[in-house]
Amino acid sequence: MKVLHVSTNDIKGGAALTASSLVTALNKNTDITAELLVRDKFSKIDSIRQVGNVDRGMAKFFSFVSQFYFKLSGIQYHSFPFGCTKLSYIVENGHYDLVHLHWVQAFFVDIADLQKIKSPIVWTLHDKWPLTLLSHLELSPDVPFFRDRIKQLTSVLKKMNAYKRLVLVSPSKHLADTALEMGWQHVRVVRNQFTKHKHSQINFDSNVSLPKVVQDIGMIVAAGAKDTNKGLDDFIELAKYNPTKNFHVLGIDDLKLGPNIKTYTFTASRAFVFDFLKKLDYLFIPSKYENFPSVAIEAFQVGTPVIGYRNNPGVSEIISESRFGKLIDAKDNLRCASIFAIEPSSDISLTILDDCYTSYLQHMKLYNEILSD
Repeated sequence: MKVLHVSTNDIKGGAALTASSLVTALNKNTDITAELLVRDKFSKIDSIRQVGNVDRGMAKFFSFVSQFYFKLSGIQYHSFPFGCTKLSYIVENGHYDLVHLHWVQAFFVDIADLQKIKSPIVWTLHDKWPLTLLSHLELSPDVPFFRDRIKQLTSVLKKMNAYKRLVLVSPSKHLADTALEMGWQHVRVVRNQFTKHKHSQINFDSNVSLPKVVQDIGMIVAAGAKDTNKGLDDFIELAKYNPTKNFHVLGIDDLKLGPNIKTYTFTASRAFVFDFLKKLDYLFIPSKYENFPSVAIEAFQVGTPVIGYRNNPGVSEIISESRFGKLIDAKDNLRCASIFAIEPSSDISLTILDDCYTSYLQHMKLYNEILSD
């Protein structure tokens, strides 16, 4: 079986990292030949290749122009219903049995061209989208042309989904339920692929004890520091209420956010990220919404518990299933000293980690099921 995976880039961002991990795991552990097609390549992995210079240049040009326009208009929007790369030509000439889409926005993939692809398509909802549940940054009603185009494309994709030419995959149960409620018929829950990291401190034969005294609290915002969804202001507020504790932010330039906050420029080095997480007593994820945040799984791997909001479905799902970390109800809880008062857990569940480490098996099962229909 030959499968083409498609992602805007290969290692920057949670969707890209899990797509790369899945391709690597499939090639290493199964008889599937998996390739990853990206717009921007930052790694040296042989199974990852870039689209041509023309497609890449046009996508970046349109992204730059649109972001400049949206900034002037006060609109936030990243998931565009247009793209510069026509996958149907690539799939036909590459003789791929199946196509697996990941995060393919920023004018990368021509969504309308998908209906021309004869091979079955799997599309993972890393951060919402098709078209739209809502999007990475929600579509503003002030862009009527985009809104109309999205309605047209959604209608086409739903017809493909009805005939199982397109199957949606969600790493989280809550988003799968949302997709079904919105009329999508073929939706599967499959966790994102993670590789057990060498820094992992999880002992699968014993329970993990949480620290009794919290001194260092961290947050990772990666490239999304200016995205209000990430909740950087809440992190700064928590630091202000806890002046005797040390706070660390990975993913932004050296800004003076507070006397007890240290910032670190984002790096794509996973070893650095794991070292950062390993040194924390807690990771705080103050985002308003996350689908299935990779950083929560990475923190779990190295034994660092997560604090997150109960109404953030992705964070809540991971913490509730693993029973590792703490959920708070609202922003007002940031003022309470009890936010760090947590007893060591005696019933931590590692099922969610097992699902992530063996996700490639579930994907292989799904591919075989689709191709056998």
